[in-house]
Amino acid sequence: MKNSSHISASVLVLTLILAACSDQPATQTATEIFAEKPWQESLSVEGEISAAEKTQLLIPGEGWETRVITEIVAEGSLLKKDQLIARFDAPNSRLELSQAEFDLLRKELAEQELQATEVKSLAELSADQSKVSADLLLSERYAGAEQALFSKNRVLDAIQDQTFLNNKQRFLNWKNTQVSTRRLANEAVLKSQVETIAANANRQKKSLAALELRAPHDGVLKLTESWNGNKPQVGMTTTPGSDFGVLPQMDKLLASFNVPEARAIGLKTGLPLTIRLAGSGQDVKLQITKISTTASTQHAQSPVKYVEVEAALDSASISQYHIRPGQAIRGDIHLIDLPKAHSIPNIALIEQGGKYFADIQDSNQIRRVAVQVGQRGIARSEILSGLNKGASVILLPKDDSKTNKDNKDNKENKEKDES
Repeated sequence: MKNSSHISASVLVLTLILAACSDQPATQTATEIFAEKPWQESLSVEGEISAAEKTQLLIPGEGWETRVITEIVAEGSLLKKDQLIARFDAPNSRLELSQAEFDLLRKELAEQELQATEVKSLAELSADQSKVSADLLLSERYAGAEQALFSKNRVLDAIQDQTFLNNKQRFLNWKNTQVSTRRLANEAVLKSQVETIAANANRQKKSLAALELRAPHDGVLKLTESWNGNKPQVGMTTTPGSDFGVLPQMDKLLASFNVPEARAIGLKTGLPLTIRLAGSGQDVKLQITKISTTASTQHAQSPVKYVEVEAALDSASISQYHIRPGQAIRGDIHLIDLPKAHSIPNIALIEQGGKYFADIQDSNQIRRVAVQVGQRGIARSEILSGLNKGASVILLPKDDSKTNKDNKDNKENKEKDES
């Protein structure tokens, strides 16, 4: 009971105090004393290690013969020059090469057949010519004999046979030349066919000789996604000349970041940058070497624009910390690092008509003064003139420009109503 009475009395006193305070309007506002003090600002960003130069890797071979990936190293593997990246197979090329070799064998047999046919034809023609020559000799003998020795009919037959045999001999001579001409024509056609088949065979042999992809230099393998978002893998069918991946050069690496355009205030080349490597946690100090001149979106679904920021890595850091392309990093861009500066928070600034103002509290009065702004940061701005040392700057000033405009509009409307 005694404790309860004490608690009740305390509650009553506290209630009276709160009631008394509620009757008085609150006049306290958040302020900051304007004075010279250290000013440091940094911007934390996420990024990755990229290569300044990279070599495009293409599926080996020529033409449209398909290839099947039979072996491939893991993405992100550290490769040495001439190391095997992927091995392929070309079953269609093997089949076409086998067919071409079979066709070449057939054409070789056809050529031998042409030669044999020519020899046979020439032999038959030679036999016919020999027989015609013998018959012609006999016919000439009868034709020059005395008619008194033979009957008239036999002499006429002999003369007729001589004319026929002379014509036949001329025909056989013509046919003999035609055999060679026909053979040469058939051989020309056969040679053209052999050249076409041989060219196809050589093309298939060349295709089968290009079934390995090796690293042109040292680097870390990064595979390329196809139009449907798939990366090369064992069993996939591809065509020669298609994109396989990229091989960044290890001696020229960059720390790359995409900074939202709204947070890119104060970014410039030469600013110090500290990156922390994912995995090892090592810190590397760099300087910004490049900033994109325009901001661009990264995805069609997002309207946010980003500014690309790059910082070159030196060869000593790359070797010491074993930095690799694609490695995730976290960076702190040191925007401002001044041991002494006169600055106020950005929220304390009022911009009107291209000029800046600040509200200061002097005793119980609030005065608005014009200020000259120098260097600007993400959180604070440098004040070159307009504020005296020790001034109490209001952090959340009231922007009465809109209020004045509303009052003016209300006054004009009231005057119209009265008239």
